[in-house]
Amino acid sequence: MTDELIAAFETQLRTLAQQIVDERDALSQLEDREAAAIQKEKIAGLEKLAAAIYTSRSAILGLEREQEQAAVNYVRWRELVAACREAQAQIADVEQRWRPLEDSASVALGPVERTERELDLHNLGKLKPSDLPLEAELLAEAKRGEKLKAAYAEAVAARGKLLAKRDALRVEWLRLRAKVSDLSWREERLRPKSLKPMPNGDMSQVTVRV
Repeated sequence: MTDELIAAFETQLRTLAQQIVDERDALSQLEDREAAAIQKEKIAGLEKLAAAIYTSRSAILGLEREQEQAAVNYVRWRELVAACREAQAQIADVEQRWRPLEDSASVALGPVERTERELDLHNLGKLKPSDLPLEAELLAEAKRGEKLKAAYAEAVAARGKLLAKRDALRVEWLRLRAKVSDLSWREERLRPKSLKPMPNGDMSQVTVRV
């Protein structure tokens, strides 16, 4: 339909262009001023008609391009909505895994503080030369000190692993938040005008027509 219409416009424009050339040739041969004035008005009318047809042709071509681009934009918009939904689901998953780690890390602080306190008390209460300790007592004291050091190191390492996992999830959470922000910005610019804005980039309420 559009191709046929544009072809008709092109044919009409070529016809008018030739007609204007012919009328200008005829004008050049007129000596009577009145007749020449009439001929000029005729040519001006043909030029206005040609300009109107050219404007209409350009407008139709522009609308056709907009329609094609709108279709491309809609497909891209659907892809962005799907990507945004997926990223939001990933954020929810990260948050679900993050909270238990945060709680576990807080709980794990207890053993760290307890073993550190026990080790400090042990070091403060060590036998002095003035106590005239027996060799067996010194060995027992050293053995208990090593045990307390190992317990403290184990508690610190256990909490360290939890903190490392928590921090890794936080980095992932920040990355996903930035991704959602970028996707939401791009989605908003391609979103069909018939759809209402989504608060905070939430795509869960968007219905995508297939």
